[in-house]
Amino acid sequence: MGSPLQFWENLAPYLSRIEDNFLDLESINKLKSIINDPVLIIGAGQGLLVESLQQCGYKVDGIDNNAQMIEYAERRRGIKLIQEDATKLSFDDNSYRTIIIATGVIDYIDDSQLIEKILNEAVRVTTDDGRILVAFYRMHPASEAFQKCAGILTDDGKFRHQYAFGLMRGKPSDMIKTIKKDTNMGLLSIILHLIKIQILVPKKERDVSKTFNEMFKVMDDPNKFIESCPDSIPYRTLPSIHKLFEQFGFSISNTHVYDLCTVAEIDNSSIH
Repeated sequence: MGSPLQFWENLAPYLSRIEDNFLDLESINKLKSIINDPVLIIGAGQGLLVESLQQCGYKVDGIDNNAQMIEYAERRRGIKLIQEDATKLSFDDNSYRTIIIATGVIDYIDDSQLIEKILNEAVRVTTDDGRILVAFYRMHPASEAFQKCAGILTDDGKFRHQYAFGLMRGKPSDMIKTIKKDTNMGLLSIILHLIKIQILVPKKERDVSKTFNEMFKVMDDPNKFIESCPDSIPYRTLPSIHKLFEQFGFSISNTHVYDLCTVAEIDNSSIH
């Protein structure tokens, strides 16, 4: 089984190819009307969103628990992020009016206790009139339907990370052969699903597999990278996102659904 920390460390040299995905620049621009200074971004990666908000005049700090990401943020953007564990923030109580928990943090975690620690720390450092925004990666329904039939999305809400990357690494014809071998899907069914994806799914989402495929070609050891991935990560739809927060006693005041992510806004009255 892969390690999340090792996965992000192995991905760091190639992140520039895929970092503007899921909670991306387009999504953060749409959220600006509800973002207030000062801002803390948890899971800041190499500073893409930090840089974007700073350029718009926001006072923003970014944290990541991966030293490689911190180094690349400074090297690529001249941004000084803070290396922090999101379960043990060093900031004072009530330090920020907006907390943004990026994709790749809570949405990748299947450990309820760990999620609760992250949320409690976010609550602690948020002002009483502040907002906590938690981002979850999402797929178009046509992609979901195909990936469920192909065994990439499981019935119990898991995305088979390693298996998916293995499919992305090969040619489209190799992917079709593997899915046909591993499932009950016939060739015609697979092709019809792929045609629907080409017609219905936003181009940016369609390009994710292509981008990873190109990334694997320039990696020193793509097998090592794939092996470092978690076997699976959660895939949470709107109902399961609501259920996740309810188990911790938090309610959601609003959800912002974009092409590549869902952003849940925690109701302040439920946390302060």
